[in-house]
Amino acid sequence: MEEDLGNLPQMLPSPYECMPDIIFSAEGVKKLLLKIKIDKASGPDLIPARILRDAASELAVVLSSLFQQSYDSGTLPCAWKLANICAIFKKGSKADLKNYRPVSLHPLHLKS
Repeated sequence: MEEDLGNLPQMLPSPYECMPDIIFSAEGVKKLLLKIKIDKASGPDLIPARILRDAASELAVVLSSLFQQSYDSGTLPCAWKLANICAIFKKGSKADLKNYRPVSLHPLHLKS
């Protein structure tokens, strides 16, 4: 059965600018890896921050290639879509659920 594509609704132009091409350079990834604070706890991947920082030169090439392939293809590895959600207490009664905020911990957590 063939669909009639002539009856589709007219799409409005996007109000957003086109996203520019992004290049994930090994040097840029290395720079971010070197900024990782080693006194912080490991993420869900259990890779110690010290290893990520100490091996920044070696990891940067592989990670930049992985990031570029993911960006270019418009897909993410399944593991990057998963997160551990933790409830962090804010203030007030600990019995009231409204006094907690959710925080997600992702396997890949780099901060600039």
